[in-house]
Amino acid sequence: MAQQKIKLSDIRLDGNTQHRKLNEPAVRDYSLLMKEGHKFPPVEIVFDGTDYWLWDGFHRVEAARRGGAETIIANVVRNSHEHAVLLSYGANSQHGRPRQDGEIQTIIRKMMGSTQYDGWTDQAYAETVGASRFYINRVRNTKPRETKKKKKDETPEATKKKDDETPEQEPLETRTGKVAPEHLRAIFERIPEVKALIHDLDGIMKTCNDGVAGEDELFTYLKIDDFKMKVSNVRRVLRFCMPYATCGYCGGSDSEGCRACNGLGWVSELIHNATPPEMKR
Repeated sequence: MAQQKIKLSDIRLDGNTQHRKLNEPAVRDYSLLMKEGHKFPPVEIVFDGTDYWLWDGFHRVEAARRGGAETIIANVVRNSHEHAVLLSYGANSQHGRPRQDGEIQTIIRKMMGSTQYDGWTDQAYAETVGASRFYINRVRNTKPRETKKKKKDETPEATKKKDDETPEQEPLETRTGKVAPEHLRAIFERIPEVKALIHDLDGIMKTCNDGVAGEDELFTYLKIDDFKMKVSNVRRVLRFCMPYATCGYCGGSDSEGCRACNGLGWVSELIHNATPPEMKR
């Protein structure tokens, strides 16, 4: 891998290596920071001998362009366009703006829908995308939600009436695959917030581990094994604080006074695992 200064005009952005829309606030913030002289990590590019294919760093490239820059620092490897696409599936799994759950699912389903990856195991998908085997398996065995289309014979009046109505929300599943009660929907929708924190922890861990492994002077006094253990403990605490399932004792509907869920109506993974099988909902 070679670090090079690449002209923005030479970078190809149209190689099916961008799997989510640009976040405008992030681009504006990056652009402002760049103008103030802040240094950003190099973007990631694959050079196939003719074209420079960007696979990680779309927000940084756009921010640099808007700030009037003509070049950007990039880590460049020599390989094929297909390799750039493959690498792009794991972009932002360890750094940058955290991927949302829906964005990760879109990437996985895109890969699973391609004959290029026929026969891949859950482990192979997990290592490429940067997700757990459990998550890959859940996506594999869950049907994607269908987008409802308007009927061709609907009159403008009928269409307007429907548009004015409050759209019916899709059922939301708990992490056990069961439908969450509507009054608990808001808390289960916040699961990605905790996942984002865990994602940030993983990024911090990787940065520190790479620093120690690369003998970076900045990390001279970091006791990496002790640090790993502490980060692992924090990661575990965060994982087990996430909403996992509807309380098996009160069913979430009569939670007042329920000692199992403390009146919340939902429980963590630890409490759920300790719940007798016949009580699990």
